[in-house]
Amino acid sequence: MRGYQRKHLRAPFRGKIIYGHDGVVISADGVNISEGGVLVKNVPSFPESETALLFCLFHIPTFKDLSFDEVKYFEIDESLNHIFRTKCEFVRRRGSIPNLDELATNASYGVRFNRIDKIAESFVRRYIDNFVSNLIHLQMLIDNINDDQRNVERIQGIAGYLGYSYKTISELRTQVLIDYQNLQW
Repeated sequence: MRGYQRKHLRAPFRGKIIYGHDGVVISADGVNISEGGVLVKNVPSFPESETALLFCLFHIPTFKDLSFDEVKYFEIDESLNHIFRTKCEFVRRRGSIPNLDELATNASYGVRFNRIDKIAESFVRRYIDNFVSNLIHLQMLIDNINDDQRNVERIQGIAGYLGYSYKTISELRTQVLIDYQNLQW
């Protein structure tokens, strides 16, 4: 039996996913995204057939190219966000479900994009490329922290823009390492 092989690089995505099921609009949480689809969790209802999907992907710059002040005062430009509307299928479940009552909390689902236009696909690819670049840059900053306050502020700024929630730099380091390992093809 062949092992599961990913076709696309993936990056963390912590946004809301909205999809339709049985005539109802449902919200779930994104985990990660690739050009082929998105991994979601907290899925209250699982569509068995193709459904409509909607989510917003924000534009992030490559922070390594920005000065300290540009990172410190960076604000996400919502006009650069991209709203995705596409058809999708829920195709893969990760995690076990002992009973249906635990469906929404214990499982995550792979959602394959069935019809995504080239512009949207390009935007996803750019988001992933920038996130990967920023993740590597953040890891390098953490590894070279040396108790430099400007470096700490830069780390805090970038980590915040990338959606990390942490109490200590050590905790952040662990989260970044896990996300870096999950980037694999």
